[in-house]
Amino acid sequence: MAFAAEGALLASAALTLRLPDEATPPRSVLTALEHARRLGRSALCLCPAAVDIDPLLELDADVLQDPSAEDAAAQLVARLQPLEASTPRVEDTPQWTPPEPVTDRPSIAVLPFVSLSGDDDSVFLAEGLTEDVTTLLSRIPEFFVIARSTMQVYRDAPADAAVLHRELGVRYLLKGSLRSNGQKVRISAELVDTASRASVFAERFDRPLDDLFDVQDELTVAICAQLEPRLRLSDMAYGARSAGVSAWRQWQEGWHWLFVDAPQPLPTRSLQRFARAIELESDYALGHAGLSIALSTGMLWGGLGPERMDEARDHAETAYKLLPENPVALYAMALLTFVEPGNLQVPLDYVTRAVELEPSNPMYRGVRGYLMANLGDAQGGVDECEYATRLSPKDSREPFLCYMLGASYIANEQYELAIETMTRCRRFSEVDFIWLMIAYAHTQLGEDDRAVAALKRIEAPRPYRFYRFAVERSFWQGRPLHEKQAFLELLPAAGIG
Repeated sequence: MAFAAEGALLASAALTLRLPDEATPPRSVLTALEHARRLGRSALCLCPAAVDIDPLLELDADVLQDPSAEDAAAQLVARLQPLEASTPRVEDTPQWTPPEPVTDRPSIAVLPFVSLSGDDDSVFLAEGLTEDVTTLLSRIPEFFVIARSTMQVYRDAPADAAVLHRELGVRYLLKGSLRSNGQKVRISAELVDTASRASVFAERFDRPLDDLFDVQDELTVAICAQLEPRLRLSDMAYGARSAGVSAWRQWQEGWHWLFVDAPQPLPTRSLQRFARAIELESDYALGHAGLSIALSTGMLWGGLGPERMDEARDHAETAYKLLPENPVALYAMALLTFVEPGNLQVPLDYVTRAVELEPSNPMYRGVRGYLMANLGDAQGGVDECEYATRLSPKDSREPFLCYMLGASYIANEQYELAIETMTRCRRFSEVDFIWLMIAYAHTQLGEDDRAVAALKRIEAPRPYRFYRFAVERSFWQGRPLHEKQAFLELLPAAGIG
């Protein structure tokens, strides 16, 4: 009975630790208990009689002292009587039936990350990494993510992709490993298509192990940022091979083209996809949010006029009413209030909430950094934009982030870096605002001739009055008006009248 009870108690704890025969609990144990309490997970400590259990109890751990003693069975039975009473017998347990495959959106299971080092800190980091990656992916509302508690079943004997496809009905499997040497940690992660067993994504992350929790959070966000666009794009291709054309697929294509095309003045392909999504499903919140974002983007880059503002506002407010805590709906409200003349604190509040809900999204972070920089926190804005570019070094959002980072450098008076950042993205060549930013940075360096040369690079300049309004009302918040007017005097020299 004692063995059965001990097994049941161990199984009921999310974290089980066996302490050495020392008076003071090791620091690694206390760190693990702090992390377990932060995540709301139960913990069981198996302790020799000599261990001081007070620090363990302060961290809400369940303590079983001297489990090898004669009274161990009595301790276990007393703890487990309520558990045994509620545990169904094997013959009473209903037969488990594999679920139907999830086909309406990307579905993913995260296998527990494996520690290849064997030390306590690595084991705890691997557990926390699994927990946080699962949580972050779950916050993306378009994804179907298997709960971590379910995936714990596969911890000791991980199943292959085909088995998980059959047993859980998921399309993707994320698996990974962790190795540390005390100073550095290396995380390897791979996303596998469970149907074809093909590798969709594989990446390795090397970080210094200065602080266990900071490293864990950084790696979690980095993995999710790299994983998310690949998962979306892979599922778009999967949807293209299916018979049905869903509103979700139209939204996914619109979202993809919004950044593949960016920053073209008129995001035509995105506008078409989002409008089609709403035709297929009139109350589809993401479709309304996407259409508003595409319209606001067109107005921001000058491809659409202010007469589309009411339409953009109607779609953004519809999405926000349907899904007030959805990051995409919040971003739609942020971009709308940014395009409208007004206080930049309003869009900053919206996009900050979007970042809180989806911290691995580099686009939201880039916009937040830009707004922070233009509201007076220039260095904070630069830091946020640089972090966003680290999250998204290879996908299609990079030009968009280069613009946000370059504008933040200008706000922080780092003009050389602003010019370097904006000119390295060749796809910006047809966007007039980019050359306007580069020209302004040159004027701040006393390089008026180079500023005029940059302005002449604008392929299809708009009327002077348009740029005057943009510079005086929207660009370079906090800069004195006479400084902006001195810059505007250079426009006629570049042929802009």
